[in-house]
Amino acid sequence: MRDGIDWKSVGSGERFEKIISTLLSTLHKDSERIDGRGGDGGRDHQLRVGDELHIWQSKYYLNRLSESKTRKGKIKASLDAAAKSDPASWTLVTPMIPNRTERDWFDDLASGYPFPLYWRGGDWLEANLASYPSIVRHFMSAEEEFLDLLREFKDEQAVIAEATVFGMGAASPRIELLAEKSTNQTPSIVWIFPLKMGGLLIRSCGRSIEMPKRIAQSPCSSP
Repeated sequence: MRDGIDWKSVGSGERFEKIISTLLSTLHKDSERIDGRGGDGGRDHQLRVGDELHIWQSKYYLNRLSESKTRKGKIKASLDAAAKSDPASWTLVTPMIPNRTERDWFDDLASGYPFPLYWRGGDWLEANLASYPSIVRHFMSAEEEFLDLLREFKDEQAVIAEATVFGMGAASPRIELLAEKSTNQTPSIVWIFPLKMGGLLIRSCGRSIEMPKRIAQSPCSSP
C-alpha cells in the first residue's frame, strides 16, 4: 500500500462505504451491509450476535469536522436514528483521524447514550486493511496497476510482431508471463490474446478503460 492509503482518491462517500463494508464483512463473516437508499437508519453495516445488534456508520470526512458546520449534526443525526434500534454498540468510521478536540466532543456525545460509541479513523482502517491487501487492490489500485500493464503491453509490440510472423510459439512465454501478472494484479482482466495485425485483445469484466492504439477490449461472456 506504499506510504499509506490515499483516501482522497476514493472519490465518494458511496465508494468509501463499500470499502468499509467489504472490510467489515471480512472481519465479521456474519455481518451485513445496509442499503442506504431511502434512509439507512444510522447504520451502513450491522452485525447481530444473539440479541445484540452492533452498528457501523461510515462518514467520508477527509479533514477536520470544523470544515463544515453540518458534520457534527450529521453524525448526531445518524446516531439518533441508530439509537431507535437499541444497538449494543455504534461505531463511526472515517478516513480522518480525530484530533483531541474532536475526540473530546465525541466522548461527550457518547455520555448521552446507553450504549458504547466508538470512532475508528484512518489509522485503524490502514492497520486492518494491511492484513487484506486484496481489498485495497480491488477498490483503489486496480486501475493504476491495469494502466501499468497496458504500458508494458505497448512496449511489447516487438513480441507481438514476432508472434504474427513466426507463430505463437516464439512469443508465448512472454505473453503467458504478462497474462499471469494481469491475473494476479488486476482480477478484472481474464484473458489476453495476440491479434493478427499486432496489439493485444484484452477481455475484461466490470471496468471500462480507454485502450491505447492497437489494443482492443472485448466484453465478458458466459462460458
